[in-house]
Amino acid sequence: MYSYVKILDKGENMNLSGRYERIHKCCRCCRIYYADYIIDDGALLVNLAKNLSQDELDYLLQNHMELCLRVNHHLFEYDDLARAVFFESKNRGLAIKIYKIAQGLCKSGMDYSFLAIAIHKTLRVKKWCKELLAMAENNIKDGLCYVNMLNFIEIKTLSGLKAENFLQNALTTTNFKANFYLTMALELKQIGGFDEFAYKFYKKCIEKDRRDYYLSYAHVFIKDKGELKALGIKPKQKEPKRVVTSKEHKSKDEYLSELRNTSDFYKFYDILDDMAEEFGKKRWILELFKDGEIYAKTAADYAYIASDVMDDFKDKIYARELLAKAVELLPDPRETFFVLDILKELGDKALLAAACKKLINLSDSIYMEVAGYLKDVDPNLAKECAVKAVENAKTRTEILHAATDVLEIFKDKGWAIEIVKNGIIDVQ
Repeated sequence: MYSYVKILDKGENMNLSGRYERIHKCCRCCRIYYADYIIDDGALLVNLAKNLSQDELDYLLQNHMELCLRVNHHLFEYDDLARAVFFESKNRGLAIKIYKIAQGLCKSGMDYSFLAIAIHKTLRVKKWCKELLAMAENNIKDGLCYVNMLNFIEIKTLSGLKAENFLQNALTTTNFKANFYLTMALELKQIGGFDEFAYKFYKKCIEKDRRDYYLSYAHVFIKDKGELKALGIKPKQKEPKRVVTSKEHKSKDEYLSELRNTSDFYKFYDILDDMAEEFGKKRWILELFKDGEIYAKTAADYAYIASDVMDDFKDKIYARELLAKAVELLPDPRETFFVLDILKELGDKALLAAACKKLINLSDSIYMEVAGYLKDVDPNLAKECAVKAVENAKTRTEILHAATDVLEIFKDKGWAIEIVKNGIIDVQ
């Protein structure tokens, strides 16, 4: 079974918010059924509040709150919630309602195709999938729609002569770039049972573009040696065994010479890391760490050294000395929270609290992050920081983030529900 990532040409997508991700894995083959694109500027929780009863909404917040608080608006969020409601809470009726809300957001054949395979894998409702097929067929807008229409073939909602007609139409009436036809070929190969069409789509791909990238797939689709030879494709050779070359060894004096000849902070400690790998984590190498402190200029630099000292030499005493210097230099221009992470790893609560107190009034935007570090160090101060962060949350996105952070940091579901009810649900 083949597993490929879909890569379509620019201009063949629709409102993509980023590169393709394996966000929603609908099968063990990890074939991508859905591109990571945002439907609109709405939010899952807002739509739930508009379309469900108060009791149903309260039930979801009590039992599946993390899934309800997602900020960006994707169809797969509705599927994730519906699946949790169906499989974990055994509430089929509510799962159906969530899928119907999602259906109301569909605009393209790709949307309906994703929803169909999601509903098929959760509810097994064939009639609903057939209705979605009709909607998808009437809303094919681009290459991604055609590719995702293959979902209907995989779940056998589209089969037999109708499936062949769809594939023939996609093959003969479209004029996309080569990537589209390669993607269709690879997906059909993965689904199985459509090798003839996979071959035809691949042939159209290389008719459009014979670059090495596309020809490299020839052995997947073409078995005839004469045809391969005509394309200039050589028979597949067994890959020679790779010879692993051993790392070049250096003497202690060579390493020491390199240290003397560098004044770059990171280069200095990279050399020390190589020495520790070459000679073992010896005490005399740790002593050399102190020589490099003259190149440290920021809090993050000292934290970087401390991290190495703790990980490689298990010396928390020296690490604390380094982190005390780091705290004096806070805030760091780039890596303030890296410094806090290393302080947390050290486990010195007093030093971590001192660092956090230096940062509290630095910016309104970091109250919640600081609260996360303070939770186990100074719970009261952590709560104060979180309250300020919630008060500063004005937009829907900020409110959802604040509620999510409260749930994650303090495990306080009641407070998180109060935040979204006051800031989002009650104002609808």
